[in-house]
Amino acid sequence: MVGEANDGLELMELLKECCPHMVILDISMPNMNGIEAANEILKRHPEVCILILSMHKNSEYLQQVIYAGAKGYLLKENIDEDIFFAIDTIRKGGVYFSKF
Repeated sequence: MVGEANDGLELMELLKECCPHMVILDISMPNMNGIEAANEILKRHPEVCILILSMHKNSEYLQQVIYAGAKGYLLKENIDEDIFFAIDTIRKGGVYFSKF
């Protein structure tokens, strides 16, 4: 782990100093939500893999996440069971999307 941000704008500042392999975002971050942040990150750093965490079982959010270029969408209700599997799958070049 190279850093932690409280919101999307703070994350953008942090990414000026480092370029991680993966960023894990909450879809409901203040100042810049996870989908907006994913779009910005991938414009600047297309090699970064993005996993988005969400409490929303909503196909519209899922479509937006996929369109933004994120490699994963993990429901928070499944985080304890699936977070390490999702991260490992994405690190190996795959994608991970929670079932709902």
